[in-house]
Amino acid sequence: MRPPPLCCLHTLIEAVHTLEVVSKPSGGKVGTVICRGKPATNRVLKQSLMSSAAALNEIALLQALQGTPEIFERLKELSGPELHRQTALRKEFSDDLVRLALSLTELRTRGAAKFSRSQEMWFDRVGLEQSTAEAVAMHKARRFTRATYDICSGIGGDSLALAGRIPVTAIDTNSVNLWRLKQNLTAYGVANNLTTECNDAIELFVGQSSYLEGLATRHIHIDPDRRPGSGGRMQRVEDYVPGLDFLHFLQQAAKGGAIKLGPASNFGGKFTDVETELISLNGECKEATLWFGELRTTAEYRATVLPAGETIFGHPLQSPTVVTTIGRYVYDPDPAVV
Repeated sequence: MRPPPLCCLHTLIEAVHTLEVVSKPSGGKVGTVICRGKPATNRVLKQSLMSSAAALNEIALLQALQGTPEIFERLKELSGPELHRQTALRKEFSDDLVRLALSLTELRTRGAAKFSRSQEMWFDRVGLEQSTAEAVAMHKARRFTRATYDICSGIGGDSLALAGRIPVTAIDTNSVNLWRLKQNLTAYGVANNLTTECNDAIELFVGQSSYLEGLATRHIHIDPDRRPGSGGRMQRVEDYVPGLDFLHFLQQAAKGGAIKLGPASNFGGKFTDVETELISLNGECKEATLWFGELRTTAEYRATVLPAGETIFGHPLQSPTVVTTIGRYVYDPDPAVV
């Protein structure tokens, strides 16, 4: 196995150690976090702490809803406009619980297009939109044979498929998503194969030797954020978070794995020694999966059509199109193929 490229590793280490944070007692209270760095970095740290407090509050509300299953039974009994249902529910439950229950009920209905057990799952809007559909995740999971790091795991679309086969460590910076992920894997009966880590992936794999060493014997699956800062979907791999340098680093350091990219992104020529698989589901191309290490096959390009499970592979330039006059029928190939 080739070592990680030093230029990539040095860049990542520099990023990790830009900020020095210490914690010391503060009059018997939980501790004051002090940032030794630039004012801009102090603001980022303050925002991070505020986000953590908000996340704890959100998890507490989710747990309260989880402990109030009767609100969903009442929802089933009510009919009519949403305002009417809200008014009726608020006579029995708090406003926060009512809003969350109505939102989750809607998302569980929408989630049925992706997940067979959506009625037992926990979603937020962004998490559901960005999650890998169950059929696609199950297809990919068949290749994994070792304990796996699922990086940028979100609400667990890929983790639930992987955990049905091998031990999974789900890594995400969003603690609320990790809470949802645990509940979702519980719904599928595979949570016993799950470990979670709420942390930045670069800091883990570059800053902690145990995780870096673990890459040598594990597989990885990573779904980098294609909408960082909610600025819309990015088509350039260079704009993903984590970025291209870190993806290259993982490709060199891990035993094997898969990188999930947008099918319309500019991944061509950005990676070497990979198998590019375009996967469609119900006639829509869902993702480009880049297989590397021991998980790739000898194919350079592959197109897979789900739910049929049909797959073809080869190189596009080896099968030139024959141009003829229009015949009786016009065939529209599946988008994964073209």
